Amino acid sequence: MKNFRKILNEIEKGQIAPVYFLSGDERYFANKIEEKLLKKVVSPEAKSFDEQILYAPENDLMQTLLRARAFPMLAAKQLIAIREAQSFFKKANDIQLIKEYVDNPALHTVLIFKFSGKPASKIKNIFDKNPHSVYYESPRLYENRMGELIGEIFGSFGFTLLPKSELMLLEALGTDLMRYEKEAEKLSVVFPEGKQLTPEIIEEYVGISKDFNIFEMKAAIASGNKEKAYKIAGFFAQNPKEYSIHALIAVLYDFFVKLYKFNTLPNRSDNRLIASELKINPYFVGEFKRASSVFPMKKISKNIEILRQTDLFLKGFGPSQTPYRDTINELIYKLINPV
Repeated sequence: MKNFRKILNEIEKGQIAPVYFLSGDERYFANKIEEKLLKKVVSPEAKSFDEQILYAPENDLMQTLLRARAFPMLAAKQLIAIREAQSFFKKANDIQLIKEYVDNPALHTVLIFKFSGKPASKIKNIFDKNPHSVYYESPRLYENRMGELIGEIFGSFGFTLLPKSELMLLEALGTDLMRYEKEAEKLSVVFPEGKQLTPEIIEEYVGISKDFNIFEMKAAIASGNKEKAYKIAGFFAQNPKEYSIHALIAVLYDFFVKLYKFNTLPNRSDNRLIASELKINPYFVGEFKRASSVFPMKKISKNIEILRQTDLFLKGFGPSQTPYRDTINELIYKLINPV
């Protein structure tokens, strides 16, 4: 399997394969490869004749493969992109037809299969290591890779991000890379020549508070700063729909589980190794080191149990729910106060 950047570089250089199989749960990577092929294979004047985007559930496999064998009308090569291609791989006979095509593809056609999710090994084996095809399966996104990917996306528009700006975006947008690209594109209209994006710019143009967000709450709790945590809680209570307590619990639970693991690491001086072991952005390593001096192992274990129980109560496995403000304030008190 080739990596994402290598595939894009080869397409840019005109090294284009007859068949592409793009799969995985993260659609951003497949979309970018398809987008690159749509720009490079067929010239604008020939697109209406020699470029087709099909949806597998609405099309017949045999007719699609016959279309791929046909010659282009104007361009040197035609392009056929098949989206939701998993519909073409449900029957053994259809899989065999696709295999026969991939083993002997039409060299005047670029055929793209976009497959949602992880393909079965019998499907993967048709494309992976086949000399006529490029197989790509998007990787699972971990927190420690998000910083690099966010930086690449905004960097392609001429922007650089301060660490706090990156964290603000990460909280608001999660791992949806398409949303990062849309925000970067939107900011490029305001700053066409690029710029260093400060928290103030993110707050103004993306609409994310630089002082009151889940990551700032996590940082306040991690440092044992009750005053700041309660202040942020008051802001959350005024905007409960925007600041879900369920999302907060998930972030805090993940933090304390990783803090527990951090305390068991034999080497706590190598920041890169710590980031790799915990699957976090290296920017967070300092936070774990500080929190380690605030929370002993016994308290970390207790906090994990507190968060688990609170989550159960909020899902109806316990007493009737209390108001949002009371719930979050009580949670802060339990997490920060000694065992």
